[in-house]
Amino acid sequence: MRFEVDVYPAGPGPEDVVEIGDLIFRDPSGQIKDACTGIPIRDATVTLFVEYPSGSGNFIESPDENQIPVDNPLITGDDGRYRWDVVSGIYNPSLRTLFP
Repeated sequence: MRFEVDVYPAGPGPEDVVEIGDLIFRDPSGQIKDACTGIPIRDATVTLFVEYPSGSGNFIESPDENQIPVDNPLITGDDGRYRWDVVSGIYNPSLRTLFP
């Protein structure tokens, strides 16, 4: 089975920013779908990784305090979508397991 992972559009835009008080969150959201049929894939497990330490190229599973919701990994719904709001950093949403 082929599948696609659609992470946020090329380059962050104003639609990818959420401000809550003095905190600014970015939106590494996306959708998992079958590359052949275009049908969204439900129940895929997506894990959010963050570069740590910054600039190292080393990615670890993002800690709870870095994102809203704190749930990590997330399971895609009927629409195949996942979404977090995150604090500044370099993130990599990764499809860890297609079917849990």
